[in-house]
Amino acid sequence: MSASPLILDGLVKRYAGRAVVDGLSLQLRRGECFALLGPNGAGKTTTLRCALGLTLPDAGRITLCGEPAPERAREARQRVGVVPQFDALDPDFSCAENLIGVRPLLWSRRGDDARNASPRCSISPG
Repeated sequence: MSASPLILDGLVKRYAGRAVVDGLSLQLRRGECFALLGPNGAGKTTTLRCALGLTLPDAGRITLCGEPAPERAREARQRVGVVPQFDALDPDFSCAENLIGVRPLLWSRRGDDARNASPRCSISPG
């Protein structure tokens, strides 16, 4: 894997002739946390979709986890964590019900964490 988990070099994406991403270049450092912020329509989602190989760019070069995207994006995505723009909590559930729903995702590799957190959250580990 290259030293940089994500490299965008001159990324361009157009819809109906309008550039929604216009020559974006960036390089993330390993261990760096990065956020795309901006108003609706600024190209955040399009940039992320291109970076993950889910949308084909019109120009530019993308390297994700050392793999060229979109050509080998599927392999690269197996090593990537992405937080979507909308939270995954269900507004019809209580806090405890939402925690129970996501508990396997959060604590799947650290089983004792669920037991330690449960008394503080008033939920029982499953």
